[in-house]
Amino acid sequence: MPIRRLPRPTATSVIAMTALVLSVSGTSYAAAMVAKNSVNSSSIVNSSVRSADLRSGAVTGSKLGTGSVTAAKLGTGAVTGFSLADGSVSSGKLADGSVGTPKLADGAVSTPKLGDGAVTGPKLSESSVSTTKLADESVTRAKLALDARPMFAVVQPNGTLARSSAHVVSSTRTAEGIYEVKLDRDVTQCAYVASAGSAGAPLQEGIASADQLVNQADTINVTTSTTTGVRADRPFHVTVVC
Repeated sequence: MPIRRLPRPTATSVIAMTALVLSVSGTSYAAAMVAKNSVNSSSIVNSSVRSADLRSGAVTGSKLGTGSVTAAKLGTGAVTGFSLADGSVSSGKLADGSVGTPKLADGAVSTPKLGDGAVTGPKLSESSVSTTKLADESVTRAKLALDARPMFAVVQPNGTLARSSAHVVSSTRTAEGIYEVKLDRDVTQCAYVASAGSAGAPLQEGIASADQLVNQADTINVTTSTTTGVRADRPFHVTVVC
């Protein structure tokens, strides 16, 4: 019985068969051909990585670019204390206004989580820092904005300013023992404390008192007298707390 020989495959048949195999198993083939650690940022289409694509705990600090975590990238309540490395939250890591109240779990931001100087004015929402949030003696004079500091003036007996704080404009002697201290703002809702005291010259004992100058919202009236109550020119210190 004659032996039937199979025809040798043509080049066209080989190419067609190869194409068929690749079309069926292309994904597996491509995955097998991708070298370890070869997928970098330029290989990924923008916005293609979704939450479901990320393994739990995969995103570490070194994987995040500076300023890359904006409000839109965070799910509500996503940032807990366990998510933050100690000292990891510095000003450079946060876009202004990116971490709002809904983004933070209660108590998530503890002292070790904050880098030195990280909490600047733009990072705080109005009334967010209450008494219980402040460590003892944490608010020093240098930490207060000028508008939050007490204002003061030290005045010579002739009415000239010896020294003063920001917002004090001038001082004037209007009569024996009567002075006016002018500021650059309304101080009608503030408290005033005046006392006789040295302004650089030898101390002259006396008494000083302060009150609001009538019809002048930005001016304080200070009266000085001798220790017996007789009105007289005396150097004085006056402090305004609003």
